[in-house]
Amino acid sequence: MSKIHKRRVLSDSFMNDLKFGFLNPLLKRVVLDTTLDLEIRENYINIYYQGGNLLRLKPKSKKEYSAFFDFKYFKGAGLKPLELPEIILNRGEIELWINSFALLKNGMDLYLGKKKNHERAFQQILVSDNNGNKNIAHGTDYFISDIEYAVEYEEKQNARFDALAILWRSTSTARKLQKGYLPRLTLIEMKYGDSALKGKSGMVDHLTQYKKFFKDSDKVDALKNFVIKQFQQKRDLGLVPALNSNSFKITKLDDIVDVMFVLANHKPTDTKLQKELLVCQEMNVKFRVLFSQANFHGYGLYENNMYSVENIISR
Repeated sequence: MSKIHKRRVLSDSFMNDLKFGFLNPLLKRVVLDTTLDLEIRENYINIYYQGGNLLRLKPKSKKEYSAFFDFKYFKGAGLKPLELPEIILNRGEIELWINSFALLKNGMDLYLGKKKNHERAFQQILVSDNNGNKNIAHGTDYFISDIEYAVEYEEKQNARFDALAILWRSTSTARKLQKGYLPRLTLIEMKYGDSALKGKSGMVDHLTQYKKFFKDSDKVDALKNFVIKQFQQKRDLGLVPALNSNSFKITKLDDIVDVMFVLANHKPTDTKLQKELLVCQEMNVKFRVLFSQANFHGYGLYENNMYSVENIISR
């Protein structure tokens, strides 16, 4: 694994504790609770709720884990911090945390109601609809491997991806990885509202970063290899229910990497998007730039609903 990539994978012992050990009640709760999203970090996990971090769990030794909740969420809401174990040693202690989730969520609701990051909450819905919704995700064409991932493309210069996704078409041939089909890495940039389209971290700024990142094929290959391993860990934990009955494992990704913009709540009469699209078109990038069109209302991602810059401009 290249040093330029964060190793957002879990150790074997952490995986075993989640799947079979005293942390299993936590994993079961996340799988059953569609408001929660478990994301793999550098040998620790974050459990997100409404785009905020409900619980961070990190190994301290082979037999204990540190647990953290930021009680800033309780400030201004008239709520007192709960007394919860900061070190988890057994099933009973992790169940204390699980049983407190309702109160912790309440504090987060009151805090985020005033300071909500809509884009982060939007990210979590995207993960839920394409990974966790059993009735929908089996038929979507993309799965989310990670959110909020940064990679260095030049010294001390990072490109940040809102989400790392895999295009794995929902056809029978593709899901069985037959006839030479290879799933494809897709880098997702999400924008909530027209004010997020331009300037720093706007569409043009991100495409400029991506152009520099794609120049180094070793970095791109390292990112692919990381995503393959991380996504398999998510599947092993049951965090991609749509693939629970699928025994086929991804071992290689397509040479092509796509960039996808997922825009939420664009006002059709606002001219910001049109202006930014025209600049993007002039950049003449060498990779595919896609725009996701909602299938009526919803956040399921379908290949048939992807449009190029030119398509979106004409629409």
